[in-house]
Amino acid sequence: MNLLVSTLLLISIAGSAWLLKAWYRREFPRRRPLSTLTLTLISAGVAGVAAFALIFALASRAPAPIIREIPQGLPTPPSVPVEPLPKPRDPIQGAIQDAFDNLPMASIAFNAPEAMALEETGGIELLLSLTEPVEVLQKQLTEIGKRHGAQIRVGTQVEATLLPVRKTAFEVAAIGPDTQNLRPDGNRWAWRITPLEAGAQELYLTVSAVYQVGGRDGRATMSTYRHNITVNVTPWKRIKAFGKNNWQWLWATLLIPAAGWLWKRSRRNPPSFKG
Repeated sequence: MNLLVSTLLLISIAGSAWLLKAWYRREFPRRRPLSTLTLTLISAGVAGVAAFALIFALASRAPAPIIREIPQGLPTPPSVPVEPLPKPRDPIQGAIQDAFDNLPMASIAFNAPEAMALEETGGIELLLSLTEPVEVLQKQLTEIGKRHGAQIRVGTQVEATLLPVRKTAFEVAAIGPDTQNLRPDGNRWAWRITPLEAGAQELYLTVSAVYQVGGRDGRATMSTYRHNITVNVTPWKRIKAFGKNNWQWLWATLLIPAAGWLWKRSRRNPPSFKG
């Protein structure tokens, strides 16, 4: 900065002296020319004023802003996951959940026939025990069919229901109440089922626990089993069902013509009476 100002100052002094000398000779050709020292002093004064103005202008200028380029491709800092605040626990739901978690475990076993004959009654049995394992209960089943078992939670009472998926497919009769008090020596449910429609049919077996929550009964479905049963039809049952469903057609096509034939035969051969 200082070197630049000095250079400009010397150039200004030299240029000013040359211009002043030329001007003076043109304006006052008959007068005695100015000495070199005089011209230099005058030019130095003019250059000094110009240099001062230049320095003042440069000093008063605002510094240029510094722009720094941000390097590309730098890894971004890892984001810190913010965990949401836990929702306040509902006291009623909390009491229900605590009561459910404290329910005891029990073993259940039941049979499920894979095939049955139309309109022939069979049985389904369900056993429950707090002490016996599933394998022992399966051996105690008396009804025929494939044997199933599981471990479930139970309450002070247990409810077991057996229902057909299609109401018209089975006739289900429970032997005993659906809801029973939990007994230390075990519980038993039994149903008599009669298929009413042929083909692939389904039954639902649902086991629910009944327990106390704040002086009130709570109920929770522990297990739901869906079982397929193939209902077969014997030839005699097919004929019987056909006659039952189409008796009007049979009366019109078979019985009426037969009755007419008998009547005509009786007219041809009238009965004879001997006196």
